[in-house]
Amino acid sequence: MHSRATLDFIVSHANDDVRDLALQQKQYPDVDIAFALRQIEGRQICRKKLPAIYAIKEWYYPRHLSLEQCSSQETASYKKDILSRLLRESSGLCNDSLTIADLTGGFGADLFFMSDLFYRSLYIDADAELCRLAEHNFAACNKAVSVRHCRAEEFLDMTEPVDCIMLDPSRRDKGGNKVFYLDDCEPRVSELYTLLHEKCRFLLLKLSPMLDMHNALRQLPHACEVHIVAVSGEVKEMLVVCDFSKEPTEEPLIHAVNLQTTDNELIFTNKEERTAECLYADSLCQYIYEPNAAIMKAGAFRLLSYRFNLKKLAVNSHLYTSEQLVADFPGRVFLLSGIVHPKSLHHSRYSIIARNYPLSADQIRAKYKIGQSTDTFLIATRLGNKPIIMEGRKL
Repeated sequence: MHSRATLDFIVSHANDDVRDLALQQKQYPDVDIAFALRQIEGRQICRKKLPAIYAIKEWYYPRHLSLEQCSSQETASYKKDILSRLLRESSGLCNDSLTIADLTGGFGADLFFMSDLFYRSLYIDADAELCRLAEHNFAACNKAVSVRHCRAEEFLDMTEPVDCIMLDPSRRDKGGNKVFYLDDCEPRVSELYTLLHEKCRFLLLKLSPMLDMHNALRQLPHACEVHIVAVSGEVKEMLVVCDFSKEPTEEPLIHAVNLQTTDNELIFTNKEERTAECLYADSLCQYIYEPNAAIMKAGAFRLLSYRFNLKKLAVNSHLYTSEQLVADFPGRVFLLSGIVHPKSLHHSRYSIIARNYPLSADQIRAKYKIGQSTDTFLIATRLGNKPIIMEGRKL
C-alpha cells in the first residue's frame, strides 16, 4: 500500500515532465518518488496507447521496457477479434469452461482484452514484480484472472490442457540486442513445440515484424494463419495462429491488415503469390499505386497485379500503375502529374518516396535541397530497368 502523499503526488503531477520531477525529488521526502514517477510516465504513455487501461485510476504501471513492448489497444483488440472468430468457428469446445493462458503476461494488456472471451484466464510470468502488479491490476478492474509466478516451461510441465495459449517470446538477447530469428527468442518455441501441442488447441504467437516470416513458419507446421498487423501504415506485429486439432499445412492463410485506415484486409497464401500472373508496365498510366506497409511485409507483390488488374513498374519496385482508378486498392493512390527531370528539383518542395532507386528519399532531399510538402509527392523508382522520378498528388 502506498502513502496518501505518494498517491496525491501522482495525481497533482499527472501531466508534468518526469525528468524535471526527478530533479526535484528532495522536495518531497514523504513521496515514494521512484514509484510515483513510474506511474506518471506509465499513465502518460497509456493515455494514447491504451486508453481503456488509462481510464482505470487504480492500475499500477511497471518499468518503461514493459510498457514499450506491450501491445497497443488497437493490436490487443485485434488479437481478441482473432480468438473470438476461432472460438466461434470451432467445434467440440465447451463455452462454459474455455480457458486461456498467457505464458508471457508482461504488462497484461493482451489478457486485459482477451480474458472477456474465456471462463478462466491465467497470467504467467517469470518476473516477480510484474506478477505482483498483475495481481493488483486485474483485481482493480474486476477481471477474473489467476496470476502464476513461474517460467513458461515450468507452467507447461505442470498444467492440464487449456483451450488457448498466448505466447510473446522476448526478441532481445541477454545483452539487450534485438534478434531476428525465432530460435533466438526466449522462450524457444521450437523446444516447447511438443509440449504446446499437448497442452492447447490454439496457440497464438505474437512475434516481431522484424522476424523472417518464412523461417518462422518452417518451425511451426500447425500454423493455419499469419497476421501482419500495421496501425496507420506502420507494421507493429506479426501474429501466428497454430491449430493443433488439425493436420499440419504448408499453406497458412496470410492476413495483411492496416488498422485505423480504410484499407481492406488482404488475405492470401504463399502459393497464390507464387503462381499469380503479374503484368509489367512498359509505360506510365494515369494512376500510381503504393501498397500499404502490411502488404509490403507480407510480400504480396505479384498478387496485387493479378487481383487488382494493375501493371507493376519493375520486378523490385513494388509500385503499380493503371489507366482506370482502382478505388479499393489497399494502400496509397497517386494521380500522376508527369516525369520530372532531376535538374528541376533544386529547392522545390515535395514529400518523397523512393523505391528501387539509386538514392534513398533522404539522399534525394539532401542532394537537391528539397523542402517539405504534404500535398505533392515525388516518387523515385524504376520503370523496367530505367530510373525515373515522377510527380504525383495523393488521392
